[in-house]
Amino acid sequence: MTKTINATAVGKINYSYTDSTSTRSVVDSNSADNKATFTYGTGNLQVNMVARATGILSSGGTTTIDVTALSVNPLGVDYNVDFSGIKSIVISNDSTVEGYNFTVAATGSNGLTDMFNGGSGNLSLKPYGSYIYTDPFAGITVSPTNKDIQLIDGGSGVQYSVTVLGIVS
Repeated sequence: MTKTINATAVGKINYSYTDSTSTRSVVDSNSADNKATFTYGTGNLQVNMVARATGILSSGGTTTIDVTALSVNPLGVDYNVDFSGIKSIVISNDSTVEGYNFTVAATGSNGLTDMFNGGSGNLSLKPYGSYIYTDPFAGITVSPTNKDIQLIDGGSGVQYSVTVLGIVS
């Protein structure tokens, strides 16, 4: 079986702005984006695995995402993906209700601190919001002490998704 991957990690804002008075009108629009396009492999701008986890954080609860045991179900078969490297990761708050926030952290002895440049993160994700980390060249090296992401509910019970583009050995 031949594997192919075509993926793009994008941070993007599109806008259109109009301001009118009785004598004139100003119109502005633009698209500001940064993107990295990945193909199948293990080199620069390449990944050999894509995995996505979704769930609902219970009200006041915490979920730990272990990127060395990320559960996936392609073609109806459950198995765990053991990433050894991450080129891009997107964590999204899929809730649509104001106040349904959660915190993304890399705390504890096994926290994936490299996705926060060695820090602990503690980023509050609001509804419709996402955190994106991308390094299409070196990526993050995953290890037994650099593998866990904590999602901490802000008290409402929220929907989340985590998508990882990376390398499995």
